[in-house]
Amino acid sequence: MAESIEIQRITDWLVETTLGSFELDEFFPDFCQRVAGLGIGVSRGHIGMKTLHPLYNSIVMTWRRDRGLLVEKIGFEADTASWERSPLQALSQTGEEFCYYDLVNSQNWENYTLLRELKEENGTGYLALLVPFGRDEVALAQRDGLVVSWATDQSGGFSNQEILILRRLTTRMALAVKMHKREQTASNVLNAYLGEDAGQRVLNGRMQRGDVDTLDAIVWYGDLRDSTRLAAELEPNEFMLLLSSYFERTGQPIRDHGGSILKFVGDAVLAIFPVNERIGIQRASREAVQAAWSAVENLKLQKVNVNGVEESLAMGIGLHYGKILFGNAGLPDRLEFTMIGATVNETCRIEGLTKTAGYPILVSEAIQSHVPIEWAFIGKEKLRGVPEPMGIYAPLGSP
Repeated sequence: MAESIEIQRITDWLVETTLGSFELDEFFPDFCQRVAGLGIGVSRGHIGMKTLHPLYNSIVMTWRRDRGLLVEKIGFEADTASWERSPLQALSQTGEEFCYYDLVNSQNWENYTLLRELKEENGTGYLALLVPFGRDEVALAQRDGLVVSWATDQSGGFSNQEILILRRLTTRMALAVKMHKREQTASNVLNAYLGEDAGQRVLNGRMQRGDVDTLDAIVWYGDLRDSTRLAAELEPNEFMLLLSSYFERTGQPIRDHGGSILKFVGDAVLAIFPVNERIGIQRASREAVQAAWSAVENLKLQKVNVNGVEESLAMGIGLHYGKILFGNAGLPDRLEFTMIGATVNETCRIEGLTKTAGYPILVSEAIQSHVPIEWAFIGKEKLRGVPEPMGIYAPLGSP
């Protein structure tokens, strides 16, 4: 009776956790410790699942009673040899829900490196489980679900009753993980395609056409030079790889200096550096100029072979400060988070001047006055659509 009450308490905790918000790397070790608190001699717990993320193919977590939690994010190019030789992979091929290996009284586990290692650490039993997320045949084909294993070093391994308890609690734990994965997937996809700022706004409910916020920000507009010619002279896959490398070399400094990439427009990058109570105009200006300088320097390292001739890439960047409108526009059922306003248009005009000014970075006087470095004064330029001439400057060094 006491055991049933403790199992119910864990189940209640799982329900409460699933309905709330939690971090997986805190949730899983907590769950393992609660299971161990039942008197089941769990020495190791492990979960693994695929993720929908632009950088990672899957995530695995391994909890050990004496070592705590190890989290591994597996990239798309990672070596899969250890997985191919694991008991969990073998289980996934059978379509069975679970299997158990007696590490003391049988030898059907000796081909698995992991189980030999557990045996050397005085392991006595190993339980592997599959919990598909959805219809079994579809989930297994898409590898959508949770692979779980439990190990013990207690005498006699896991009893039949303990295996039943672990199976029951694992299924309930998997429900919490599934909900977390679905929420994390939505966040990953939105952040990847909309940018972190816009993605979080959508998740927070800013989804109606006409939803708009007015922000004070430094706007960045950067454009790759000679992209039309490069696209014509390079093989399509070569150009796409080049474009991705260009975005990485120019986009990473934006993020490193507190900016947010809003969108890629062809080969152009549109980003903002917010100005608010926490980050004033001086700091934002300095960070934006530093990011621009770093991006230009990074791009100098990018070489491309065009018809046997090695070329360096170049770009132009315009920076301007002002108010922007940031919100939803489009059809009722096909929206886009976009940024509009005079500041955006003026920034694009400033970037256009880099093609003739002889400098890769140009900024408005609204930014130049806040960054104490040496500047080249380009002149009072009359920008198309702007009533008054605007002072334009080029940085001669890094802030």
